[in-house]
Amino acid sequence: MAGPASSLKKTRAQRRPRQAGLGLLELMVALVVLAISALALTGSWSVATRAAHDSDQALNAQAALQSVYDSVADVTFDQLLSWDGVTVTRGDHVVTVSATQVGAGLVQLGFVAIESASGRTAGRLATLRSGES
Repeated sequence: MAGPASSLKKTRAQRRPRQAGLGLLELMVALVVLAISALALTGSWSVATRAAHDSDQALNAQAALQSVYDSVADVTFDQLLSWDGVTVTRGDHVVTVSATQVGAGLVQLGFVAIESASGRTAGRLATLRSGES
């Protein structure tokens, strides 16, 4: 009685080593999935890095504009027009001031921040100031 039962056991025993572990096809599919995931993460990382850089540049431009605006805020009304065309360097930005009289006792002030390295306009600020206290 050792005939069919022992050959069935032998067949199962022979199959087990082939089914244990990963086959070449499964390993290749896993590597392809891993590679696609890595590419997606790399793309996301570069987008996030660029967004962080742009945000940092915007904050620096805003700080430069605010700094020059605060300097002009201390100027008396009679002296405001003398600021027209003045450029001030703040960090990595150059801020240009424009002052235009738009009416009796009213001056429009404009501030433009330009990145020193690229020459790109990074921000603008405008306000009106009257001669009345």
